Amino acid sequence: MNIGIDGIGLTSILSNRIEISTDDEYPIQMVVKFNEIRIYESTLYPLDGKVRFYDLCFLVQEYMRNNLISSGQLSVSAYAETVTAYVVYSSIRTSYEDDTEFLSSHFLTTRSCYTIPRGKSQFFSFFEQGGVDPSGYIDVSFMLDDGSVRTTRLTNKISASSTNKIYNFGIESNTLDIRVKSLYPNDSPKVLGGTIVHGNRVIDFFFTDDEPIESFGFYNAFNVWENYYVFGTSNIKTSFTQKEAICAGVSSYYNQSASRVVEIKTVPLSYEEALWVNEFLGSKRIVKIIPPDDDRDILISDITSEISDSDKETISIKFSWKYADPFVWKIYH
Repeated sequence: MNIGIDGIGLTSILSNRIEISTDDEYPIQMVVKFNEIRIYESTLYPLDGKVRFYDLCFLVQEYMRNNLISSGQLSVSAYAETVTAYVVYSSIRTSYEDDTEFLSSHFLTTRSCYTIPRGKSQFFSFFEQGGVDPSGYIDVSFMLDDGSVRTTRLTNKISASSTNKIYNFGIESNTLDIRVKSLYPNDSPKVLGGTIVHGNRVIDFFFTDDEPIESFGFYNAFNVWENYYVFGTSNIKTSFTQKEAICAGVSSYYNQSASRVVEIKTVPLSYEEALWVNEFLGSKRIVKIIPPDDDRDILISDITSEISDSDKETISIKFSWKYADPFVWKIYH
């Protein structure tokens, strides 16, 4: 039985058509488990000497996406045969013939570079097989009081797991400033950006003093958490509905309600950024980041996203959002 993955792989390459040859006329039981939880069971009947099972990829993808799971152990059983694989969620397919090569050379994001507002954090994730040291380093560039720019290497130590695992860590300017400050105690270094390296995985980041107009968190194409800091313009639109009644010759309103949405238009984006923002717009869960730790679910609507790879056209995305609960939050800094 071939499920499309042998050992470790991305869910996007799971087979959507499985055929099992049989000489029997009797039905068989097909059982699909994820992390030992039974997520599907069915009785399949042979036709022309074969039992066919469809949409395994869709089944596993939906289970992981709905439960916000990024990786786990999959098993498919039929007759006395059980096939197992360790899968990492992915809504995209890559050009790699071997998913383990992709996973060992890429962070779990479609971005190669990030712009992070100073004082705010960005999260990075990667998959590593059990028993492999996941530690890495960060080459940071920083400015000293005299205006000179220097670089140094900071370790990014992560404890290893004996089993396959997705590791997560955050990058934030204040923390890096403090670490560099320990190397230059008589100065006030300001980290400008850097390069993160874990194994063969490399990703760049830059810090900006510009303030974003909104801060969101979401699950990306690999079902891991990222932050999206929006630069652009916003427009708040409020609409009211009510019914009118006349009592004793006096008019009054009842069943009054208000709805507020925020319209966003981004600054011009690169082609890579625009595709990543599309992941954000289609994410299973999106939150508005409310410091210190009171994030709230939001709903996205009225999306205008047309992405061109032309060098002559700028890419800007429009969308609207509102809180999922009926309240309007006032955020105090």
